[in-house]
Amino acid sequence: MKSRPAYTLRHTMLLYNTVLVIFNVYFFIEALVCIRFGLDLFDFEFPNKYDVSTRSLRLIYSGYAYFLSKFLDLFDTVFFVLRKKYSQVS
Repeated sequence: MKSRPAYTLRHTMLLYNTVLVIFNVYFFIEALVCIRFGLDLFDFEFPNKYDVSTRSLRLIYSGYAYFLSKFLDLFDTVFFVLRKKYSQVS
C-alpha cells in the first residue's frame, strides 16, 4: 500500500454512512419502544430469567443486532487505511 495511490471512496463511504444512520435510527426507536418511552425507567424490577414474552425476546434480538452492528463500525478503520488517512486510525 506504500507505493500505491490513495483510493477515493466517496460514494462507498456515503453509502456506508447512510446505512449506519438508518441502523442507528432503528436502534434508537427500538430502545424507546422497549422502555415504553421512558415509563419503565421509573418502575424498575429485575427481569425474570424464565421470561419468554414477546417484549423480552424483542429486547434480546435488538441487543444482539446492535452488538453485530458494531462490527460494521470497524470498516471505518479500513476506509481510513485505504484513503491513507493514518492520523485518524487509533
